[in-house]
Amino acid sequence: MMRALTMAAALGIAAAAAPATLHEVEPNDSIASAQIIPVIPQCFSEAVNGGLVPGDVDFYQIELFGGILFIASLFDFTPQLVDNDAILALFDDGGAMIAFGSDGGTGVLSVLFLIVPHSGTYYVGVSGVGDNGFIGDHEQLFPYKLVVSSCVPAPGALAALLFACCCGRSRRRR
Repeated sequence: MMRALTMAAALGIAAAAAPATLHEVEPNDSIASAQIIPVIPQCFSEAVNGGLVPGDVDFYQIELFGGILFIASLFDFTPQLVDNDAILALFDDGGAMIAFGSDGGTGVLSVLFLIVPHSGTYYVGVSGVGDNGFIGDHEQLFPYKLVVSSCVPAPGALAALLFACCCGRSRRRR
């Protein structure tokens, strides 16, 4: 129930604008070489077609306004072929991880969302499961689509998102 509410709230906000599709450009294996996703920081939806190979990490640089909802979702192009598994993280301009996402559900490899703490430059990291340090310590090999969205959330969407988070926390405590 919590996963369904969370996904519904996240997808409802992300659907505000149809994403433009970019293509991954290597090298983007570190924050220093992150590929820039050009966006209008207040409200956007962009998609990047990329791919992971063993030992690979992909980083994307993005400018965000503080106080808005940011959502990153990773989709698998080949879900019927193998059990691909990836992780996402959002890093601040100093390289500190501030959000982590994994296991987004059917057809979604990973999802993360948060209210952006302050305006500035952020980095979205994509890696294979098990590589929680985002250094390339994985054996995953597959193409993906990264969708990043941000907008000032509508009060109803934000309430649904907060409700879903609260339900998940109360369920874990039992």
